[in-house]
Amino acid sequence: MIKHFLLIVGFVLWFGAVSQAQITTPAFEGFAGFSILSSGSEGDEDIDLDREQRWGWQASLAGNLNSAFGLVADFGGQYKHLEIELPGNDDDFFLYNYQFMFGPRISGRGERATGFGHFLIGGAHTGGSGLEGVEFDSATGLAMGIGGGVDINIGSGGTAFRIIQFDWLPMRFKGDWFQDTFRIGIGIVFRGGM
Repeated sequence: MIKHFLLIVGFVLWFGAVSQAQITTPAFEGFAGFSILSSGSEGDEDIDLDREQRWGWQASLAGNLNSAFGLVADFGGQYKHLEIELPGNDDDFFLYNYQFMFGPRISGRGERATGFGHFLIGGAHTGGSGLEGVEFDSATGLAMGIGGGVDINIGSGGTAFRIIQFDWLPMRFKGDWFQDTFRIGIGIVFRGGM
């Protein structure tokens, strides 16, 4: 985990060092976009399950203290729809996972792009719903987001396109760690207070 974070911080610092332009730092940045949550199998090593993808949304709000350091609040929700046929019951089933995390962000700003890395901590809520008369177990637990991304500036205004945000998301539910989870996001960044 520490190795991943240090690699991201190193990339961001290198990215900032190669840019020689004088850049105006926005006071805040808001992000809204599309995300994919990918989870691997957990538990019994004799069971070989494929990765599962859930599709959804992601949003964040970052306040920048200076050109390199800021604080970010990051939220996401991903869903998977399943059609399950049971005797006497043909219902749809929805799996869901929500994340709500906060933490520091380090940014390297260039004339055309901004690279960033962050370490987020907070919570996640996961569960399912949809089958009539069947109770589903849901859980809320600890979640961390260790990752970063790249924003490409659009014109000279306060808008950018986040070409990628990648986060490793270890989560802990009911005493068990689930460490084979990743989230990828893309979308639009709005900047203000420049």
